[in-house]
Amino acid sequence: MTYGYSQRLVDAIQNDDSKSLDVALGKFLLRNDIPVTEASEALGVSRMTIYNWLMGETHPSRENGTRIIGWMRTYKKAQREAKIKHVPL
Repeated sequence: MTYGYSQRLVDAIQNDDSKSLDVALGKFLLRNDIPVTEASEALGVSRMTIYNWLMGETHPSRENGTRIIGWMRTYKKAQREAKIKHVPL
């Protein structure tokens, strides 16, 4: 569990089966051990905004949704490329 995520928040994210973007973001952050601070800086929003999305208090705007999707894709691509570069010979 990433430092900064309460067990209540982790449970809420992991037990939510909806396909909403905020749930997908939460699962992405947990799976990749990404702190809320890093996500908020990457997405240009406050930490509180991220927490509100993760708890379902608010939902990302269309503009922020586009940013979230783009950031997650870029992050995944960078992970794949890093793994390829670190393959032992």
